Amino acid sequence: MTADTLCRARHLQNMVDAVRKLSDPLQEKILGRFGEAKLKRLADASPTEWVSINLDLELTRLIRDVLGPEVTHRFFYRLSMDEFRSPLFRVLVDAGSAIFGLDAGSWVKWIPRGWGQAFRNCGHWKIQDVEPGVVQLRLEDLPLAVLGDEAWLNGVASSMAALLELTRCQGTFLLCGIEEKRQCACYEMRWFSTRAAVAAHSG
Repeated sequence: MTADTLCRARHLQNMVDAVRKLSDPLQEKILGRFGEAKLKRLADASPTEWVSINLDLELTRLIRDVLGPEVTHRFFYRLSMDEFRSPLFRVLVDAGSAIFGLDAGSWVKWIPRGWGQAFRNCGHWKIQDVEPGVVQLRLEDLPLAVLGDEAWLNGVASSMAALLELTRCQGTFLLCGIEEKRQCACYEMRWFSTRAAVAAHSG
């Protein structure tokens, strides 16, 4: 992995803040292992500064190891919802709402632009197939260290699942596979509108 694989300091600062909302034993396990030097590095950084992806990879693995897969999924889901409300993404979310409304399939087109706000030289999204209620996506040209970190790749899926709440849908956003030779991770989003479900039930 090159030194040019970066993420926004704001993203990691938000992760640290979310960890600090956990119970004392859990946050002490995670942040204690992460280390004071790295915490100070992030605390001193400007929110828009680019920092090494290594910090993101390490912190994500620690969160998964301490919390377990299911709680980790909820952790990153809630973190993503909070970030969608932040100044970094608020403009994109407002623009997406104006253009796409509550169409989850159309909102997927916004993922590549949002990705560039948070990550640099960390792959790019390609939308493969779009059908009613299902979209296949690929995160291509990933650095090898990122590609080999399943905790981080699953964290991406948990974060992207928050799109479903933005569009008032229920469904899943899952990591489906990793293609090492092509350096890509494969994802699938499935959904149905809660509004449609309620209407059908009422009928």
